[in-house]
Parts: sequence; C-alpha cells; structure tokens
Amino acid sequence: MPISQPIKFQHTFVLILLFLIHHSVQAQSVLLIGPNTEVYDSYKDNKIRKLTLDADTWVNYKGKFGEYFKVSNYFGKGEYYPIGIFEGYININSVLDTVTREEYSALNLPNQPLNNISIPEATNFESPPKATGSPDIDNYFIGMPKTNALATGKSSVNLGNNNYTIVLKFNAQDMLSSIELSGSSEDALAVDGVLKSQIKELESIMNKHYGNPKITKTYPSFLEIEENKIYELINWSVTGKAIILGIGEKNDLYFSSLIIKENL
Repeated sequence: MPISQPIKFQHTFVLILLFLIHHSVQAQSVLLIGPNTEVYDSYKDNKIRKLTLDADTWVNYKGKFGEYFKVSNYFGKGEYYPIGIFEGYININSVLDTVTREEYSALNLPNQPLNNISIPEATNFESPPKATGSPDIDNYFIGMPKTNALATGKSSVNLGNNNYTIVLKFNAQDMLSSIELSGSSEDALAVDGVLKSQIKELESIMNKHYGNPKITKTYPSFLEIEENKIYELINWSVTGKAIILGIGEKNDLYFSSLIIKENL
C-alpha cells in the first residue's frame, strides 16, 4: 500500500530539522550545558556516567552522535582546569545555548575553579574508573597543566610500602600526558622476591582505582625480561588512559615499572 503524503512530509520535516540542528551547532562551536548534565564515556547503550555537571558549564562542541553531542571543557592552555580536562558525551537536550568561538571570547567570563562536578563512586572492581581529573597517582592526574604538575617538586612517591621514582611527560599543549614510576634497581634474584611483592601490591592498588585489568600475563622469570625494555604484565584500558604494570631491565638490574599515559 502506498505511503500517505502526510507521513512522507513528516518524515522529511524531521530529517531537515535534524540536519539544521546539526549544522547550526557545528557553526556555533561552543555550547552552554545546563545543570544536572551527565557526561558519559560513550553515546552507545552500554555507556558509563563519568561525571555530572551541577551548574551551567561552557564546553567545546566536538561532534554529533545520534541524540548525543561529544564535548570537551578544553579551551586552551591559558585556561584553569582545577579538576583536569574532561571529554565525553552529553544528551542534546542538555544544551541551553550555542555561540561561536568569537562570541564566547567576547563574553569575558571569569576564569574560576569549577566546584560543580560530582564523580560517581565505584561500588566494586568492575565499576567505572574515576573520571579524568581525579588523581591517578598521588596528586597527579593525566591532563593536568604542566605548571601545576611541576609545582609539587617531587622526584618520588610512596605507594603502599614502597617508594618509586617518578618521571612526568607532557604533550604539545603542556598538559601531563604520562606518569612513569620505577622501583629501586635489584639483581636477578629479586625478580621472584622483592619485585614480585611490589607488582602484587601495585596491582591491588590499580585494581581498586581502575577496576579489573584488560590484559594479565603470566609472571616471567628474569630470563624472559629483555635489556632496556619493559616486560608488560598487566594492562588496564580506561577512557583516555592506558595503564601498564611490568618489570624492566637496565644494566643487568631489574625494577618494577608502572606507566599511566594518555590514550588518544
């Protein structure tokens, strides 16, 4: 049976409306999103809530995915990010206003700390990891400004019962992109002793912070660990981050290694 004309017209109207909304928002690259807006790690059915913005917040528009917009609060390295840089998906119904980049700059909004963010609590090891901006190690988190990271002046941190040398790396935007921890250098006999205990302790800490790992390998003998390389034992993969726990070798000495880095 042929489709009636009114239904054809209604379908066409909806498509045109969605097209106009999409291209209008593309032209207006900055969005104001309303209170109680939930930011998700994906736009798909199995999405996880990363955080909730409890007050009006300006964000960058990064794309439309069905009924969701991809957004980020990153406006450049001159801005202040007390909770770090977040990126995620919001429902299009959360948008209160749209402006161009030029209009947003002309607003002269005060550059103030955000205290309007709530992060969901983890209920078990398989719960979502803490949102970007929560500390990954000590007071460091991936995405924090270089000036803030270097202001701590630390060369080592304590995790559990052990002390680890810390090396920080930064991306082109001067944001913290990698946190590398190394335990003290030990001889080969320590691989099945001290280092094994450190790995178990670090694994437990990371499990509580990020949930169950994505990859776990069999613990190696010292013969399997290559010179100037990290034998990757356990990997976690969460939104925007990769976490690698392993054992390294340098100059015939062995050390535990934990690397947390941005995963673009």
